[in-house]
Amino acid sequence: MLDNDNSLSISQKLLKKISTRDINTDSNNMDSSPEIAKNQILTEQVYQNDSRFRKYVQLVEKNLQSFDAVNEWADIISFLGRLLKSFQAYPQFPIIPRKQLVAKRLAQCLNPGFPAGVHQKTLEVYAFILKTIGSNQLSADLALWSTGLFPFVQYAATHVKPQLLNIFETYFFPLHAKLRPAMRGFIIALLPALEEEGSEFFDKVVLLIEKLSETVELPFFYSCVWLVMISNPSLRPPALNYLLRKLPKITDKEGICTDYIEAFHPIDDMEAVALVLGGKENVSLMVRAFAATLNDHQLLVQRGILELLVQNFILKNYMIPHEDLVILMRAALGIVLRKDMSLNRRLYAWLLGNDTKTQMAYFSQYAEKAATHAIRSMLQQQQQRQQDVEHQQRPYKILISLMDKWELGQPIVNNVFLDSLASLKQQQKQQQIELLKTANMWMDMVEPYLICLKLFEVIDTSFPVTTRKSTGQLENLKLMEFTLDSFQLADDEIRQIHLPLILAVLTRKLKDAQHDPTFVESLPLVNQVIVLILRVLEKLPTSVFSERPITQQDRKRFQPEMNVLDFAREFYNYPVSAHHVENENIEENEENEETGDLSNNTQLPQPLTMQFQPRSGYDSLSGQVLVKEVAENLSSFLIDFVNNYIVSQNLQSGIDVGAEGKRLKDIEHELERVFLGVCTAMTSIAKHASNPFELDRKDALTNIL
Repeated sequence: MLDNDNSLSISQKLLKKISTRDINTDSNNMDSSPEIAKNQILTEQVYQNDSRFRKYVQLVEKNLQSFDAVNEWADIISFLGRLLKSFQAYPQFPIIPRKQLVAKRLAQCLNPGFPAGVHQKTLEVYAFILKTIGSNQLSADLALWSTGLFPFVQYAATHVKPQLLNIFETYFFPLHAKLRPAMRGFIIALLPALEEEGSEFFDKVVLLIEKLSETVELPFFYSCVWLVMISNPSLRPPALNYLLRKLPKITDKEGICTDYIEAFHPIDDMEAVALVLGGKENVSLMVRAFAATLNDHQLLVQRGILELLVQNFILKNYMIPHEDLVILMRAALGIVLRKDMSLNRRLYAWLLGNDTKTQMAYFSQYAEKAATHAIRSMLQQQQQRQQDVEHQQRPYKILISLMDKWELGQPIVNNVFLDSLASLKQQQKQQQIELLKTANMWMDMVEPYLICLKLFEVIDTSFPVTTRKSTGQLENLKLMEFTLDSFQLADDEIRQIHLPLILAVLTRKLKDAQHDPTFVESLPLVNQVIVLILRVLEKLPTSVFSERPITQQDRKRFQPEMNVLDFAREFYNYPVSAHHVENENIEENEENEETGDLSNNTQLPQPLTMQFQPRSGYDSLSGQVLVKEVAENLSSFLIDFVNNYIVSQNLQSGIDVGAEGKRLKDIEHELERVFLGVCTAMTSIAKHASNPFELDRKDALTNIL
């Protein structure tokens, strides 16, 4: 070629450029084994004693050197013709001299910028070489000869592609298991032909890939597909086109499971999964491929992967272990942020099943646990590392979107409500105003009954001490304070019905705490409960304390002789014994969590299917009944508190002050806060006493005052 680049034509410059390109540029990381290369050199040395072989080598070298002199496209075809004739002249030698340089020149001749005639002639040379060297030598030099052929599939012209595919069928597929080193590259080569459904070679390539899968074990083949989907986003659409057609339906009775079982159950299903997908590591790889695909920016790609989940990965078939299902669920739930109905329909079909009559039960049994843990993992991730506002808002936006489908939104929110508040409280330290706005939008969409049910749950399980472990109880009560301070809670139902009941519960809890033997050790909790009482009093409208006409006689109303805790538990459909065992069960169940079996949901709150009905049969706690209940509880607490811990009349009672009163010095500040807080609350509630009434312990209260 000419030395002066400026005098070259465009075609000549292209030829010069590719002639200097290294063959390993697009090798797909499939380098030949050094040991095999060494064996090949020894074979050539055997032929070196043959004068005909030496002439053969000289002829090939001469023709290879002529490549540097080509100037036009026609020169390339002539070069290829001479090279082919040099091979044909010595058919007795099953070896290609200077194979590295030959492979390099042939790969360069498949440049997409060259005309189809060049490509056809190049493929003709390839076919002769592969026929000459045979299967054993091809398997040894698989990387060498596939370097040019594999990348060319997506660029081959329509009338050239049959010639290329025939080479694969004739020479590569017979290698069977020896194709393993090149399997991923082979899949990458064929998939681009599946981008457009209905194209001329679509069905042909589908069959070729299926035939390729039969050359190795199915788990290995599919693991290569998963790797392609993870690392090559552009190949996800054709990969989904293939999987939707050819991925075995593992629970189809006419398919693979019939070799093992007549009736399906989880253990046998997992055996079938192993046959197709492989072991746990392969399934984990598949899940990560699906998660990456669900997070793809293309709507059609997301639609395709959801169709695959609905079609092949039915949740009730227990195909995916729990920890992997959580990863998959985390990516799937993010689909709702696209706000596309076609995507949402497919997501709902996967999570809820096809039978509209049993959707709630289906979700509760097969998907709720993983979906709950997926949202929790997002919230926990927020607390563990710094994230931008958009990522911090993500779980709350997902919850907002899920509320549009109450069959999904209500159970998940019921399970993660407190987790979301805890995460928000942690993030609030960073002064994220936008995050709080998003959280308020979410809170406005949550059913008021559910909000107050969870607040009642916090109170009932955190105070007084009910479990062996009390380290988190103070934080739970502070979380409730954060909720009251951060959210408007302006809904009329919350302020008129739920907060008055919660106020009465708090004061009754405070009264009962007086009899707890660990009262002194629980003074921080006592003070926090008093803070909550004051916060609730601030939020209550004055109309709550006014008498209301009785509208329905058949409604259940709170009576002064009732225990308000039992009344509230019944109102919220909250079992009386639940607050004694719930915290212990959560820790125990999570430690013994089963892999793959999603039926063990005991650590999740009870389903909300019937929880919204009881409140319609109850009258709200209001008016002077509320005032008297709160006042009685506060006054009773204050009387016993002062008598036992401030001015004790019984020398055997009171506080163990320790040596020289050091212990008393440590807690006197807490005692003072308790006294002042209760007095403030009593003053506040006394303002709403419209009718005179006598407290049960009026004389005792007068004495201490």
